[in-house]
Amino acid sequence: MLATEYNVQKAFTLLRTGMLDSNTALQVVKEIVPSKGRADMGGKLDVAVKSDMLLSEVIKKYVEAKEAEWTAKSKMEFKSVFRLLVDVLGDVEVTAITKPMVTILRSTLQKLPPNIYKKYPGQTINQILALKDVEPMSTKSVNKHVSRLGALLRYCVEEEMITSNPASGLKITDKKRADEERSAYSVADIKKIVCAIPKDQSKPER
Repeated sequence: MLATEYNVQKAFTLLRTGMLDSNTALQVVKEIVPSKGRADMGGKLDVAVKSDMLLSEVIKKYVEAKEAEWTAKSKMEFKSVFRLLVDVLGDVEVTAITKPMVTILRSTLQKLPPNIYKKYPGQTINQILALKDVEPMSTKSVNKHVSRLGALLRYCVEEEMITSNPASGLKITDKKRADEERSAYSVADIKKIVCAIPKDQSKPER
């Protein structure tokens, strides 16, 4: 305890002189303050994952951790999705991603076409958004992108980079798809199906 108090007083005195350059001052502080993300564990250092990593850096770590589980096709899909996420959100720090940001991302995806990099190579997101008569990607594709981001951010939660997943609960209900499923069969189709059902002769009323 006495040694710690002495080091604190020494550091305080040196810093007050104003004669130390920034690097020396930082070194003085480090001597008395434990480095962030490290803990004393019997002489071993447990270095925590950086929480201020950029989205592109986190994506790289995530791909390295998960790609062994993916097929070649899945790997290409993931990389394409992540490229679009970075282009829309920007290469921000992962800790800066919020639910409102993901909501805006979702709205933007609803205006963008599928296979964006094949159809519009070399164009920016804003340039593509400014185009007229662009057929947007399906709700299913939008949900796939949001789901991929959710999986990435869930990984970040597991690695203690962030405390919660801002992409959770943001999938869109595909009302159009539900309507299409309900209208997949016409009245005539249903009648044909009913007529084709084998009849139980013991129960003619059926």
